[in-house]
Amino acid sequence: MGQSIYRDTARILAGVPYSLAGLVVPAAGLALPAVSLLWPSVPLALGVAAGGAVLAVTPPAASALADRQRRRLGLGAPRRGGQWRLDVVYGLTSCFVCLATALATVVWWTVGVACLAYPLYGWALPYRLPTIGTALCVLTGLLVVVALPAVVGACARAQVAYARLLLVVPSPSREVSPVPLVSSR
Repeated sequence: MGQSIYRDTARILAGVPYSLAGLVVPAAGLALPAVSLLWPSVPLALGVAAGGAVLAVTPPAASALADRQRRRLGLGAPRRGGQWRLDVVYGLTSCFVCLATALATVVWWTVGVACLAYPLYGWALPYRLPTIGTALCVLTGLLVVVALPAVVGACARAQVAYARLLLVVPSPSREVSPVPLVSSR
């Protein structure tokens, strides 16, 4: 296995805390103003002031987290005026992509290593597989480990593709011009 599988695994797993923070900050920033206005013991003026302050801080905080993700994934895109909206959407949704890819990576690594190592720890289990079962378990582990670079690479590419979709501003040369539905003659 090359170094890229370890680098991709580290990049995938390191994204989990960032994506969780990216979910919590915009979600709290959007929910706190509503809660402060609806809370019965909070005076209305205080609720409006606190809600406005939280709403004013949420886009810069989401943009700061999105900038960190850009640097972590090596995207380094220029920013435009309305990018904070996509940064908030990315913060709210990237958690699900990141957790799915991290879960797939951890499960794939665990199954591969556990199946390959079964002959070393199988004797200590209260039940034992027959010899053919042990051979099938090791064969399954071998197949999983052989496919591991492709699976981890696909998970890393999925994270980067989703981040590129929302965090990178397309260059004018990559923008697609609209195609007319009816040809003009």
